[in-house]
Amino acid sequence: MRSVTLAEANDVHFECMAEQGFPSVTDQHGQQAIEFSKDQAEAMKLSQYVCYARYPLEDKYFEPYSVDQLRAIYDWNRTEVTQCLRDQGVEASSPPSFETFVERYALTGREHWTATEGLDLMTLEELCPETPPDDRLYGAGD
Repeated sequence: MRSVTLAEANDVHFECMAEQGFPSVTDQHGQQAIEFSKDQAEAMKLSQYVCYARYPLEDKYFEPYSVDQLRAIYDWNRTEVTQCLRDQGVEASSPPSFETFVERYALTGREHWTATEGLDLMTLEELCPETPPDDRLYGAGD
C-alpha cells in the first residue's frame, strides 16, 4: 500500500485499473474513462476496491482545513484564480469577507467560496485550479 497525493491519484488509479484488466480510454475532450460491459460490473467494483485500497489518498486530505489553510485557499482564489479567469476573459465571482468564507466552511465542513462559484467552467478548472498546490496548502514535505 502506498498513499498518494491528489495530483497523482487519477494517474495511479487508472494505471492500477489497467493492471486489473480495465484499461482506460481517452475521449475527444481528453477525459479518461474506463469502459466495461454490464456483466463486468462486479469485477469492476472489486478492481476499484483493490486500487483504492492499494493507493489511498494521503491522510491530510481527510482532515478539516485549519484557519491558515482556509486563508491560503481564500487568498489563492482572490488573487491567482481571479487573475487566471480574467486572463481567459471570464469575470470571477465576488468574494465574501474572509469571516463569511470561514463561517460557510465551518457550517458545512467542506463548502467554501471559490472564484469560479456559479460559473460553468469545466475546462477552466485545469487552467485555473481553485485550490493552491499542496506545498502552499500543507507546507513543503508534508
